[in-house]
Amino acid sequence: MAIPLEKLYAIAETLSINITDLLIEEGEGSKVVPDLIKEYKKIESQELRYALIKSLLEEIRICEEKVKRAENCKGFSKRRNFY
Repeated sequence: MAIPLEKLYAIAETLSINITDLLIEEGEGSKVVPDLIKEYKKIESQELRYALIKSLLEEIRICEEKVKRAENCKGFSKRRNFY
């Protein structure tokens, strides 16, 4: 299953890592997800785990909204230039 690029950017920003760390190259397999899960499991506090997940989901939502606004602005700009 492919994850939209904007979601990867949001996840990378929230985790304070470079997006290239989340990208899987061919032959590399699906090593990234197990590594993320392993790091997540190192967090002992349920509250911190919940806060991390909540933060990731909120960042994804915000990023999706920004993308939609940018797409709407592009569409508006194209329509305006058409007339």
